[in-house]
Amino acid sequence: MGTRRVAFVLASLLCGGVAHAGPKEDIAAKTKEAYENYDGMDYAAAKKSLDQALVIAKKNKLDKDPLVAKVYIALGIAAHANSDMDSAKLAFLSAVQIDPKSRLEAAYKSPEVTKMLEEARKEGAGGDI
Repeated sequence: MGTRRVAFVLASLLCGGVAHAGPKEDIAAKTKEAYENYDGMDYAAAKKSLDQALVIAKKNKLDKDPLVAKVYIALGIAAHANSDMDSAKLAFLSAVQIDPKSRLEAAYKSPEVTKMLEEARKEGAGGDI
């Protein structure tokens, strides 16, 4: 191994060790951060993290990636918790348009949220609600 490579590896380890992974990893990290904020009942911070994830997705042309459907699911959950039913419905509809099999994480299921997601699924498929 060359001297420069050894210096780079050592510098990387001393500075935190991991190189930038990519937009999908950034989106996943923002989504995880949002769920942590949600768990702390900071719904505004959760929404902010999810909006940032959507900006990353759009910037990197990942708008239709199934990972982004998960962002919309989280956004719907946060909007519902914040009593913003219109935004929750729109987020769930966006999720099922990207991935019709979008699901709620078990820890965030409730009868109301599940019903709203199922209604969005029917609407997204062209069914009547």
